[in-house]
Amino acid sequence: MLNIVDLSKKIKNKQIIDSANLTIEKGRVFGVFGSENSGKTTLLRIILGVIKADSGNIIYNDSKFIPQNTNISYLPQKSGLYYDMKVYTQLKLLCSLKKMPKKDIDKNIKYWLKKFKIEELKNEKYNNISRENQQKIKLIALLIDNPDIIILDEPFRSIGFIGIYELKSILQELKEVGKIILIASEYLNYIEVICDDIAFMYNGILKDYGSIEGLIKSNSYNKISIKVKNCKDVNKIIGNLLSVKKIISVCEDEIIIELTEGNNIEDLIKDLFNKGVTFTSIGSIKKSLENIYMEEFRKELTNNV
Repeated sequence: MLNIVDLSKKIKNKQIIDSANLTIEKGRVFGVFGSENSGKTTLLRIILGVIKADSGNIIYNDSKFIPQNTNISYLPQKSGLYYDMKVYTQLKLLCSLKKMPKKDIDKNIKYWLKKFKIEELKNEKYNNISRENQQKIKLIALLIDNPDIIILDEPFRSIGFIGIYELKSILQELKEVGKIILIASEYLNYIEVICDDIAFMYNGILKDYGSIEGLIKSNSYNKISIKVKNCKDVNKIIGNLLSVKKIISVCEDEIIIELTEGNNIEDLIKDLFNKGVTFTSIGSIKKSLENIYMEEFRKELTNNV
């Protein structure tokens, strides 16, 4: 587990990170969402030991975190790879720099090229391949020495729709062997697809919400979608149920209602059964992560318009 405790950083009298707290568990993918200049990259650089925090601590497995003593790998926004060098040659050089045993280098390069389905590119120069495949090469460079902590800064740029799901599959395998994975991105839709846990960041303020599933569930609207085959016939019946405050809309096969305060979806289901109303599906209408973010930072966002 990686714990960030009361971390703060000022640069040129500007508060870049303000008392940040974060818990990143093994075997889960943690996403930090924020717009550009929200402080995400500075947070990652502090974790990596590139810059020092003004105050606060980072704890790894119950001990003070020392990046230099940890097998940690980082994917920056901008490529650190050589554009005019062949893919295989570049990965081989990287493995040597990471002090990988010579007997494992060729095997690992072949494994990861096959994993990302780009074996045919091994003899191509980096600047001659597509941006999506360049991003895959960067991901291979990140993972090739089996790091314990994996940090990715804006990994979704240029990767493409198919690449996102390839990345998700690979991260799933890394989760299963207990890796710590931290992603910082301004692409909230991809964070929702890839990550298990989330924190929002805005102007240096970091708010850790834990599980994305739990966050969305706890922010469900008090509105319910009921799918029925005979909307016109049951419309009035549903409108008169004790658990229903009001009907919001009626479509061909769906009725959306607002629950009476103090009632939940189980109360509604009981009422529907008691009145003999047959439905094909029923469920809460949930807020999106974007809605939750906007509500959380509404005051700050409004002040900056």
